[in-house]
Amino acid sequence: MKTRRGKHLRKFERDCVDGNYRGVTITREQRRGQPRGDGPDAINGDIDDLLTDSIFFLEERFIKYLGGEPHSFFNVFNYNLWPDKDTEAEQFRNYGEEQIESLVNLYDPLLTEEECENAVDQWLDIKLFVNRNKKRTMLETYEKVMTVLPDSEDYEKMKYILPFVNIMLTISPSTAECERGFSSMNRVKSQGRSSMAQATLQNLLRVNVDGPKSNDFSSTNSVIHWLNSGRGTRHTLGHRCPGPRGPRIRNIISDSDSD
Repeated sequence: MKTRRGKHLRKFERDCVDGNYRGVTITREQRRGQPRGDGPDAINGDIDDLLTDSIFFLEERFIKYLGGEPHSFFNVFNYNLWPDKDTEAEQFRNYGEEQIESLVNLYDPLLTEEECENAVDQWLDIKLFVNRNKKRTMLETYEKVMTVLPDSEDYEKMKYILPFVNIMLTISPSTAECERGFSSMNRVKSQGRSSMAQATLQNLLRVNVDGPKSNDFSSTNSVIHWLNSGRGTRHTLGHRCPGPRGPRIRNIISDSDSD
């Protein structure tokens, strides 16, 4: 957009004549120590500043995820990049240890103490296993790795490095899941619910995205919680709920379910 404006911004610039856009005067914020200017050049300068700042903060926030760390560490599992085991035995033995150590440090909160301590030691064993069991595609090869029986000798040699294979296979290769999340957010927090609290939005999105499905959801416990959590007395069907809260309300719901 800095080198070529988008179509909507170009239309705005065409329709903005002498600082007026459809009868509205376009003005700039008065900056300390600078003369106020409201012309097209001044406004374009502000747009360029906004784009420059936006690019800077986006790069600062996401650059490490765009082909860089930590995803680049998983390139170590690409056996096409490994040195040849027969002709470059020493290089094959040492290849990738630094990347595995980086992955251990990165995913330390998700790992057990044994996995953190032994993952690097088992890195050579999984390389040897993969080298013996290469399939047509890399996905098929590592699916074979993940289906090794727990009581086998190969599993004992690789069990502490397998969590990283599992993470590698489950990392989303696209942003489709994020896009679906934004679509769900737009459905949940519509214009008529603009004052919804952030905690409520997060809870509703979790249900919307992760389930359970409406057919599998039993509302009884939720209704009981709602009836018991209010400051005042709850009303159902226009009538005040009789008796004390708690067991009495559970009995009311049980009676209605049996009917």
